[in-house]
Amino acid sequence: MLDNSGVKWVKLIHRYGRANFAALGELLLVSCRIVNVKKKWKKGQKLKCVLVHMTRPFFRTCVGIRCYENAVVVLKDNMDIKATRVKGVIFREFRLTKFRKLYTLGDYVL
Repeated sequence: MLDNSGVKWVKLIHRYGRANFAALGELLLVSCRIVNVKKKWKKGQKLKCVLVHMTRPFFRTCVGIRCYENAVVVLKDNMDIKATRVKGVIFREFRLTKFRKLYTLGDYVL
């Protein structure tokens, strides 16, 4: 997890995309596995998230970019971002998606 929403580990339940593999910016339905005790989430609760990092490389014009781990950011019911701070690199492909707020919350833009 890259955000400060209180969820530390999730398990994928469903992908809302059409391709065989998930892509950056795709909506996911996940289940909470490890959560922070002081937050409102509970273990086993279902959440909607957006995929921010993935270990499978994605390609720009001539360069393949890959992360070391998969990471998601938790969304509210109205598809707005729950977190107030996002740690780590955010890719510039989010500038063109409906999650523009995520593009501005990140530490670095790559």
